[in-house]
Amino acid sequence: KEIGLYAKEQGVTKIFATGNEVAHTIEAFGAGGEIFAEKEALVAALKAQLQSTHIILIKGSRSARMERVVQALQEPQQTDKRGG
Repeated sequence: KEIGLYAKEQGVTKIFATGNEVAHTIEAFGAGGEIFAEKEALVAALKAQLQSTHIILIKGSRSARMERVVQALQEPQQTDKRGG
């Protein structure tokens, strides 16, 4: 809970999180906080909103395997190359 309040006080505008343990953090953060059930949904949301001027922090225990989120964000965006 304290992390959410602290982040808001420091000017953080969004917190995206995954997992059951973060509900209190997101609730304390308020508007701009989102919880995702799966890492894939988290990655999709980040890719949809991420801009070159954004600074992101990816944090989690080793067992959470958050390096997979980092790797997914480093992959080039897929574009639809079908004609139209």
